Amino acid sequence: MKFDAGITSMHPELFCSDFSLDIFGALFMRHFAGDWGLVSPETWTSNEHAITHGGELVSLHTVPNGRKIKIVTNAQRSGTIAFYV
Repeated sequence: MKFDAGITSMHPELFCSDFSLDIFGALFMRHFAGDWGLVSPETWTSNEHAITHGGELVSLHTVPNGRKIKIVTNAQRSGTIAFYV
């Protein structure tokens, strides 16, 4: 892990997905490793800066049903949440 992620949670809607919850575990691991997925170059740069200087961390990924999942770690590093966008 490149940073402390705090308490990890998922929006309840994700538990109703029609695919394996293992996918979310893999996406969280990518986020924790600094793989920000489909974010803009500006957000990618902001995330890299935030790892060492503080600030929110955001990643964006597509799941098998074609929807996008955003994962956000708050600036205080007390929590990380995943939700559909």
